[in-house]
Amino acid sequence: PNPLANPHIHTPEGTPVTVILGQGYGHVTLDVVDDAPGFPETGVNKLFVRFNRVDGSRARSSGGARLRLAVVAGIARARGGTVEAANQDGHGARFTVTLPSEL
Repeated sequence: PNPLANPHIHTPEGTPVTVILGQGYGHVTLDVVDDAPGFPETGVNKLFVRFNRVDGSRARSSGGARLRLAVVAGIARARGGTVEAANQDGHGARFTVTLPSEL
């Protein structure tokens, strides 16, 4: 699964998407930040659950089966990492994948 696919699918055409790679002591991070409308704060817990949609819709035409983020989260957790999501100051979203690194 590609964590960069969601912004392409869920942001309006022409919306900037920023990818930030980082390294800290014992870990690496991948941040994907967009300027789209974001997601409802009440839906943040549903973002990484298979087949659940924040908007309640299950229509394939509006986003598919909702597996992409759940699979990314599952792989990250299986590798001892984490996945987080947050809205950015009233617009846009930030998704952060953190994985342990070999030193």
